[in-house]
Amino acid sequence: MRDFRPPQRTRDLIPDLGRRLGASGYNRLHRGLWIPHGIDETDPMVRIAAISALCPDAVVTGWLAAEAHGHRGAPRDYIDEFACGTRRVDRPGMIGRQYTIPREHTGTLTFGPDRLGRIASPAWALFDIARRDNLANAVIALDGSPRIGVDPERDIRPLAETPRRLPGKRRALAALEHCDTGAMDSPWETRTRLFLHKHGFEGFETQVSIPGLPYRLDLGNRRLKIAVEYDGEYHRAPDQHARDLTRWNRIRKFGWLHYPVTTTMITRDEHQTAADIRQGVRAREGNPPGATG
Repeated sequence: MRDFRPPQRTRDLIPDLGRRLGASGYNRLHRGLWIPHGIDETDPMVRIAAISALCPDAVVTGWLAAEAHGHRGAPRDYIDEFACGTRRVDRPGMIGRQYTIPREHTGTLTFGPDRLGRIASPAWALFDIARRDNLANAVIALDGSPRIGVDPERDIRPLAETPRRLPGKRRALAALEHCDTGAMDSPWETRTRLFLHKHGFEGFETQVSIPGLPYRLDLGNRRLKIAVEYDGEYHRAPDQHARDLTRWNRIRKFGWLHYPVTTTMITRDEHQTAADIRQGVRAREGNPPGATG
């Protein structure tokens, strides 16, 4: 972050600037809290500093903490979550839950000489996501955990199995059963894998190599030679699209059925997409491909 100045309270700014703070170079971040023009209000550090200004003892967790630790799978919009002991805070865009994160799972986030606020450990942040968010987001968080130094089985399962009374532990355990830490290049690749699971497709593995070709498939059924891959915005660039066409044609020449899917195909049109893939599966089951090629 090139420029960082912590949020300031209305009461601290008014004596020098008056009440028209918007005309004095400030934008309102939350009720009673302002940041200078030009500061990115979506930056995790700014948001953590804002929570600390409102609740000095808060410990930021969930997606905000995970993103601050370097996780790349955060949803576009999410609620800033934090633990605040015996209090509960509920403001637009943030929620402070009434519980305490264990001391061994808390730390302090700083920017140069500035203390921005308290933050949950990477493992606890992901645990909170796994026990509170929907299944897809929970699995995305767990799939991307190695990038922030977390092993789900070593670091998160013990938290979900603790005798301490914490809501959502069963949801966290369910998410762990769907986790594949070697699979996620993007959140939508994880969603594609969950889409196949939801519609009952079996035998698909992640990151499948094709003998004789320098490619790895997002998801592939080796026995039936069927590939399903997520085709995201990155692939829309003309140069990349040309490379993709060459890749797909070579994969097909080696005897694979190849299904590129988009966001719309696995959300709004999911049943039609599942029907198309199922047709290919049935065809291959009736006439299995040869072992060569």
